[in-house]
Amino acid sequence: MLCLFNRIFLLIVFTVLINRLQAAEKPNIVLILTDDQGMNMLGCYGDPNVKTPHIDQLAKEGILFTKAYCTTPSCSPSRSVILTGLHNHRNGQYGLANSFFNFKTHISALTLPVLLTQAGYYTLQIGKFHLQPKDIYKFDKSMERYGMNPYHMSIEVGKMLDEKPADKPFFLYLASTEPHHDGGRNAKLPYSPNRFGNKDTPLEGIKNVYYNPDSLKIPFYLPDIPETRAELSQYFQAISRIDEGIGHIIKMLKAKNMYDNTIIIFTSDNGAPFPGGKGNLYDPGVRLPFIVKTLKGGVKNQISTSFISFADITPTILDLAEALPLSYELKKTSNKKDWSVAEYNSTDTVFHGKSFASIIDNPIKSVQNEVFLSHSFA
Repeated sequence: MLCLFNRIFLLIVFTVLINRLQAAEKPNIVLILTDDQGMNMLGCYGDPNVKTPHIDQLAKEGILFTKAYCTTPSCSPSRSVILTGLHNHRNGQYGLANSFFNFKTHISALTLPVLLTQAGYYTLQIGKFHLQPKDIYKFDKSMERYGMNPYHMSIEVGKMLDEKPADKPFFLYLASTEPHHDGGRNAKLPYSPNRFGNKDTPLEGIKNVYYNPDSLKIPFYLPDIPETRAELSQYFQAISRIDEGIGHIIKMLKAKNMYDNTIIIFTSDNGAPFPGGKGNLYDPGVRLPFIVKTLKGGVKNQISTSFISFADITPTILDLAEALPLSYELKKTSNKKDWSVAEYNSTDTVFHGKSFASIIDNPIKSVQNEVFLSHSFA
């Protein structure tokens, strides 16, 4: 009897060890999403104005993409594509999810956090969400706070990771609310520019980086007038604050010995909130920063010129997690009273996007030579 007990005990221990080894083989994945940040407003993309040392370092530790496009240059629609791999005409999130517009994702859509949870990942979300219904975007841990304080976000993420089961890799969706227009106008400054979340007193754990409006180089699509310079000086300050917050996240992951086995993807939901940017299908509205920090021993300091679309993000992350489904049947329903419920009964292509995981191993590869964009509502 004792011998049998010992065998059972050893079997349990062996199973736990195998599970932990398998978890260790799968990468942790962090998806960082900023709000209304144009591609060329980062040091690693050649902007001579803004200081972003931590984001620039991510680019040196991986691959910088120069032809990454959101499918829709607006907040909720773009985010729904990121987390479903489906264009808006299929996922239903045509417009913003706030109470005035009240657009919703179809309940039939299988979302990235749900699929990763099914694949054994511990899923975390912090910061801006702005999608509905939230039940279909279910994370193991979710906190819609601290989107404007990246230092506090790093602290809360650290607490979440302390609760992570030891035998599971993690997926973190970290979404800042900046550098979105926010906080009203600063009447103390010439031309009363938008604050972009900037405070007169620095936030805890963050040092304000100030920009002189007169010394800025103006992006090609904006008029070089004093009002533009005043707005950009505040906008760049918000971007530097995001960058410092990312530095805190990196420091936290290193302290927990998680950094080397973590893939970090950095991008934005749509272009800068200026004329010709956000809400437009011109390059400044849809061509966005996209950086993939690779695992230890992976490809470093490379540039990819392959076209990628935000519809590619979900299948790519699932591919990296070894959890890419070949097909799934969209739920069929006869509930015609609720417009948010889709009526599909086919096993169409799982995602509209394609995995670009192969590019992460070989940046000279290309997965497609075209992308498709659309814009319906705000």
